[in-house]
Amino acid sequence: MNKKHIGKLAVLCLILLSLCGAIKVGMESSFTAGWLQSSKAQDLAPAVDMDKKVNTLWVLADLIGGRHLPTTITVQGSFGTTAAHFEQAREEWKKTIQVNASFKAVTEHGREVFRLHYQGLGWESRVLMFFEQDGKAYYTVTIEGASDGGRKGATEEAERLYMMLKEAEYAVDWNAAVRAEAALDLKEAWSKAEQAIQEMGEALPLDRYEDDRTISVSYHVSYMGQGLKMKDSTVNLQVAAHENGETGLTKVTFGTPLIAGEY
Repeated sequence: MNKKHIGKLAVLCLILLSLCGAIKVGMESSFTAGWLQSSKAQDLAPAVDMDKKVNTLWVLADLIGGRHLPTTITVQGSFGTTAAHFEQAREEWKKTIQVNASFKAVTEHGREVFRLHYQGLGWESRVLMFFEQDGKAYYTVTIEGASDGGRKGATEEAERLYMMLKEAEYAVDWNAAVRAEAALDLKEAWSKAEQAIQEMGEALPLDRYEDDRTISVSYHVSYMGQGLKMKDSTVNLQVAAHENGETGLTKVTFGTPLIAGEY
């Protein structure tokens, strides 16, 4: 089949410690034994900077206080196929990422999609794939690392997938999000988030949404590298805070380049 192309000194210390692996939350795992990257895939690793960016998000979330929630990384993309060859294309895609679990057809939002689940120590992965009438199959792999030690393993798995799919010439991209939850109201939590962002470096707000319970702002910051084009600039960090009116807790999410969902 033909596959288609497509971090005030304290803060700096936190970043350096994080990047050196000195900040840990419990035991962090490596991905499942037996999955080996090719030497060619390893050569591509520095271009991704995934581990560095996820660690920076972790530092930002740590500055909010409260408790960390699971780290989420999504690897998503598409490839050309036809309805008649979609099953064969799914299996070839699965063979590329070296996963043995089987796809299962389910109905979501009134349409047939395909789901696949697999896991490693401290992390789990959920695959969503569906075919569109534009002649492309779209996939999203959501890898969630437990807050008590799964961040490293989740990042390694996401890097592995990205490298293999890129090497096989699938269209592929990735997003990452780190969340913290604190006993703060929305304004207090947002004030802490803004302070954290600005202490790390230069930050230019590009787009803002706000209601009674939520604030979400997209930024171009000096410390997150490449991103996506937005309003004659590049967005490489999105921050969202949402207050739970019942519990009084506010969840703050730091994502790069944006906070992504499955669909």
